[in-house]
Amino acid sequence: MKIQRKIFFVLIFQLLFLARSYSQNPVVEKGLMDLRGWNWEKSPEVNLKGEWNFHWNKLVDPGSNEEPTHTIKVPSAWNKLRINETRIGAIGFGTYSITILTDKGANLAIRTTTISTAFDLYVNGVLISSTGVPGKLKDTTIPKYKPTINSIENSDTIKLVLHVSNFHHRVGGIRDKITIGTENYLLKKFHFALMIDLFLAGCFIMIGLYHLVLYIIKKDKSPLYFSIFCLLLTLRLFVTDNIPLTYFVDIDWSLLIRLEYLSFYLGGLSFLAFFYTLFGDYIREIQVKSVYGYMFIMSLLVLLTPTNFFTNILFASQFIVMVVSFYMLYILWKAYKDRNKDALVFLGGYVIMVIFFINDLLHTDEIIETTHLFSVGLFIFLISQAILLSKRYAQSFKNNEYLLQELNSSNKILESKVRERTDILENQKTALEQNNLHIKEQNNELVKLNKEMDNFVYSVSHDLKAPLASMLGLIDLSRDESDLKTLKHYHEMMERSLSRQKEFISEILDYSRNARLELHLEELDFKKILTDTFEQFQFINQWEQIEKIVDIDQKGDFRSDKQRVNIILNNLISNALKYSTVANESPKVHVTIRANSERADITIMDNGCGIPEDKVDKIFDMFYRADDRKSGSGLGLYIVMETLTRLRGTIDVQSKYGEGTTIQVTIPSGESTDG
Repeated sequence: MKIQRKIFFVLIFQLLFLARSYSQNPVVEKGLMDLRGWNWEKSPEVNLKGEWNFHWNKLVDPGSNEEPTHTIKVPSAWNKLRINETRIGAIGFGTYSITILTDKGANLAIRTTTISTAFDLYVNGVLISSTGVPGKLKDTTIPKYKPTINSIENSDTIKLVLHVSNFHHRVGGIRDKITIGTENYLLKKFHFALMIDLFLAGCFIMIGLYHLVLYIIKKDKSPLYFSIFCLLLTLRLFVTDNIPLTYFVDIDWSLLIRLEYLSFYLGGLSFLAFFYTLFGDYIREIQVKSVYGYMFIMSLLVLLTPTNFFTNILFASQFIVMVVSFYMLYILWKAYKDRNKDALVFLGGYVIMVIFFINDLLHTDEIIETTHLFSVGLFIFLISQAILLSKRYAQSFKNNEYLLQELNSSNKILESKVRERTDILENQKTALEQNNLHIKEQNNELVKLNKEMDNFVYSVSHDLKAPLASMLGLIDLSRDESDLKTLKHYHEMMERSLSRQKEFISEILDYSRNARLELHLEELDFKKILTDTFEQFQFINQWEQIEKIVDIDQKGDFRSDKQRVNIILNNLISNALKYSTVANESPKVHVTIRANSERADITIMDNGCGIPEDKVDKIFDMFYRADDRKSGSGLGLYIVMETLTRLRGTIDVQSKYGEGTTIQVTIPSGESTDG
């Protein structure tokens, strides 16, 4: 705290010294300044302050010798001037003039800053500078702000005349100092000031963006408000004092003033929001919201009302800002007394900023004669707050690092325990999954067997009972029949019924053998197997009409279960022969076999009635019959599928209803089925 006190007293001393140094310069008396014998090398700049000649509501010819009607203090607004005991106010126009006596030899220049709100500058009757367009009416006046440096002719008598008009601002006239000095010095001073402004703007932008990134990472509102505050300060730096913005763009005066006032109100609002996030425990929320509301309303007035309206209510806002500033000092002191670690750093930077802010207010209102120092105070304050926030986040990172180490240590212990438990659970899970899979397979098998058994019992009982009932009926008819021809017909019907029963019993036996017997692998000769197969069907109806095409190409030894291969070929060829004669005058069955030591590819094609598309997927179901026009049990293709499953073979059916069917079967050789 001792360091802060020392800094405070040094700053106060510097301000007092600066104010005193202003009073030691020569002054204008009754429109005359005598600078003869002035040492321009030692003191290269002189403030043209003092009593200037003044003509109110007249733009006097710069070459005229008309006597002035009044004198006026410069720098100061002409609002305070009384004519006939009445203040003239801000709106109007007038002529300023002074005579400067000097020695020839020095290259001099005139520097102007803020003159409200438009002016022409004449030197010895010659117009050397215009900022805006001064006029006698509001419609003929174009306001503009832009600091200028104008060189003047080397002469021992310099007469300055300024035509000034103001119809747009709360104050009129020469508000800031006008100086005369050596041209090189004034240019260097201006360039240095501009460089400082740009340097500060760059610092403000970097600090603002840095804290914006902190907000994005941490989602803490205090760096967000501080970032907004820094960026608004950057804007204010560009539109006040040296007004650097005017050297980059030709900006409208009204927009420039609105940006200046918005940066003041919104900057104050964002700063208060930042302050509240740090010391909200010491402030009542209603107080903060009241100031928020006031600043917001004033910002709306800046956007929506004419400049000469919202500039006239600035004094009330300055008073409120002063009150809030001192209240913040009280809060900071209270926080410091409560041993708040952030309060001391904030308090030091804030005190410096407030001192410089008060200096600027008093200087702007012409109460003291110093210079604008608020930008420097802001820079010091921002650096202190950057240090404060960095300190807070450094401590936060340190705490996070410690917690992270603790967390990592706990995680390692927990991971070890979790890994052990996971291994146990994984082993148990694997065993359980295997048991579940085995049980599921057994359950599916049992469900399948139960379903097949139900279908099997029902169909077998039906298919065995129907031929027996038919036989008994034919026997009863035969007892009473004496006609030999009719008896012969009955005997033929009995024979067909017995043949169907024999075929059905054979299919049942095939099904039983396939399910019960193990595979018996041997070398197969497909030519012999196919010959034996066709011989079984030579007595069927229309045998001679059916065109039978056999194409066998067997290379190498093909090994498989002969009995099961016979079951597959018998059923498939039987179906092809049966259905090729249904509604077909030229029936044809084409059998192609390609066999080698690895597998056998069998294709059986007929041009029979075909299978409807919606029934193809069902033909391998037990007892399913796709066509009722031919007799059959519906077991044949089911047995084919079950047999191929035992042989690890595959079957594919391609059929088009009304055109025929093609069945492709692939059976691996015995070496493939052994595993």
